[in-house]
Amino acid sequence: MAEHLSGAAIRIGGASGSFVSANGLVITNRHVGEGELHTLSSRTHNYEENGFYAPTRADELPCQGLEMLVLQNTQDVTSRIIASVKPGATPAEAEATQKAVEAAIEKESFDKTGLLSEVVTLLAARVTISINIKSIPTCASFFARLADGLFRRRPR
Repeated sequence: MAEHLSGAAIRIGGASGSFVSANGLVITNRHVGEGELHTLSSRTHNYEENGFYAPTRADELPCQGLEMLVLQNTQDVTSRIIASVKPGATPAEAEATQKAVEAAIEKESFDKTGLLSEVVTLLAARVTISINIKSIPTCASFFARLADGLFRRRPR
């Protein structure tokens, strides 16, 4: 179940979000979409001030400036990172070795999968994982079909 849920988590616009439907509807914080609201607004449609609602997919507006990063899989690479550091290495040597191994893991993973790959340290450096992320460079207005008022400014 945890693996299934991790697939719902995304990074969007430098922040977090989650899939909330099987057909790709995403929910995130207002600040993530604020730039897109501004970009999509016009003199006749001020989405920042008045909000936006698309009753159907055909009514959604494209968000050209956002990229969604969707977790595809993870692999524990802790033992490989630890094994790469020679006993007696100085902290600087250990750090340089670890960074080189992390870069090699990321390249190997990308070459194998074609997906963006990152090595991430968790739990105060006790666990290091390699993650593969699918990039979705353009998305429809993720705020489009949410409840009316969700993206309105607070009353002054």
